[in-house]
Amino acid sequence: MKTISIIFIFLSNLVYAQNDSISIAEVNDMLNLCYENLDEDSVVSSLESRAGMDLCTLIGNLQLYSFQKSVNLSHEEIKAIENRTILITLEFFKEGSPIKIFKEGGVESGGKIRLEKSELDGIILNSIFLSTTDVKFENDVLEDKLIAIINHKTEELIKGRVQKK
Repeated sequence: MKTISIIFIFLSNLVYAQNDSISIAEVNDMLNLCYENLDEDSVVSSLESRAGMDLCTLIGNLQLYSFQKSVNLSHEEIKAIENRTILITLEFFKEGSPIKIFKEGGVESGGKIRLEKSELDGIILNSIFLSTTDVKFENDVLEDKLIAIINHKTEELIKGRVQKK
């Protein structure tokens, strides 16, 4: 669990913004925003105790999910992280700041994590780009699966809101 904590601290401090209009603090805050109002879940509570971290942030969930094999997470624990991540994604949407996450590597990323804001069907979308050259998770396939869950939920929420108009 020390490895997860060290990587979490590393990622928390390795956040950059694409331009001056979006501050480093804003990107860092988005990745580390803790929604404490999420429904209580005994499986999540147990995981938080075991991992020594709160699972109320996107970055915390991404990290623990990526390390699921080395920390021997059960199927029930994996599903709990997925569900918790969906709830966090929903909270971002309810606050009016839906989020999607993308990974990019090599020279085009400039080795930085960045945030881009764009409009999609009248909704301001926050796109966070994680640099694969600087940010390493234990298992990219697992990380990609949780990122796909986040992005799918955001797309689903935006589509539902647009259809209601």
